Amino acid sequence: MPEGGPEGSVTSRASSIRQQLRKLLHERGNGSLLRAWRSELDPDFSQNVSLEELQRCAVNLGLLGGEAEAKTFFESASSGGVLTLLDVDKKAAVLATRFKRWASTVQPGPRQLFFQSGDSVDRSKVVPLADFAHICRKHGFEASDVEMAEVFGFCDVTESMGGLRSHDLLFLEPDLQVREQE
Repeated sequence: MPEGGPEGSVTSRASSIRQQLRKLLHERGNGSLLRAWRSELDPDFSQNVSLEELQRCAVNLGLLGGEAEAKTFFESASSGGVLTLLDVDKKAAVLATRFKRWASTVQPGPRQLFFQSGDSVDRSKVVPLADFAHICRKHGFEASDVEMAEVFGFCDVTESMGGLRSHDLLFLEPDLQVREQE
C-alpha cells in the first residue's frame, strides 16, 4: 500500500479521487468544504472518519465510482485506519485547526463570546457572517475574508437560520458533559 498522510504520496488514482471529493464537498457545503466535511463526515470534528463513513458519503455526494473509489482513496490516503481532513485538504485542515486552537483559548469561551446575554447564553440569538468575522478578529483570530467565510461554514453546518446559533458552536466545547447536556 502506498504511503499516505497529509496530502502525501498517494497513487495518481487516489489523487484524482481526492480532487473529485474536494469538489463535491465544496459544492455540497454551498462553497464551504469545511461545512460539508462536518455535515457529511465528521459532525463533532473528531478527525476519525472510517472507511464505511467515507463510502456512505461518497454515495451521498455522487462520487463517480462510489464506494469502490472511496475505498481506493481511503486505502491510499488514510493513516492509522482513519481518514482525517488533513488527508483530504491540507489548507482546510490547517484553517480548521487554527480556528479550534483559537476557540480553545478565547475567553470567556466561544459560545459565551458570541452569544452571552447577561449571565447566560442566549439560545435565540443568530450571528451573521459579518458579526462573526468582526468578533473573531476583535479577539485575535486572523483570517482573510475568504478564510473567515470558510470558518463560518465550519460552524454553520445546517445553514438553517441565516447565521450561527449557540448550539452550532457546541462542537468546540471541550467538556463532553456540557455538550451532552446542551
